[in-house]
Amino acid sequence: MTSIKFLAQKRRSIRKYTSEKISSEDITEIMETALIAPTAKNTRSVRFVLVDDPETLEALSVAKKGHGKFVKEAPLAIVVCSDKSVASRPYIDAAIAASYIQLAVAELELGSCWSHIHETETADGGDAEEKVKEILSLPESYGVLCIIAIGVPQDPALLATKEREIEWERVYVGKYEERTATVDEE
Repeated sequence: MTSIKFLAQKRRSIRKYTSEKISSEDITEIMETALIAPTAKNTRSVRFVLVDDPETLEALSVAKKGHGKFVKEAPLAIVVCSDKSVASRPYIDAAIAASYIQLAVAELELGSCWSHIHETETADGGDAEEKVKEILSLPESYGVLCIIAIGVPQDPALLATKEREIEWERVYVGKYEERTATVDEE
């Protein structure tokens, strides 16, 4: 099995963490991986805000309606942004970098979970992206894609590599064709 396939199978959405801090060496490894992620036209538009302050993590955990509460439990969160003033595809650039972060985290035997911010609402119907920008004092030109919570999983068994079924029926060669039977049934 290739290394990238192994990491992809190992990566999980982990939402419960111990209070153990992430080492500076691990943070450096994660960020070096994120910083080499490609961007459209090599704009290098992606920006990262590392947050370990409990009060800020708490504020970020409720910046959007539902499903982000696990952020406050993590010892570290990385807010993945892109400078829209220089990027031709800011959210795509940020998504690539966020994926690199999650693979780096999996390699380090840590857990992570993505909390999507772009085009989501706050509990009172406001714009979650604007709320995160306010919390972190981000420039207006920054677009916030997501917050990635990172930590040591409370349940280490969740880090076990799980063989996932390869769904070849989602692959088309040359052009799309309607199928009446799955590839395995033919």
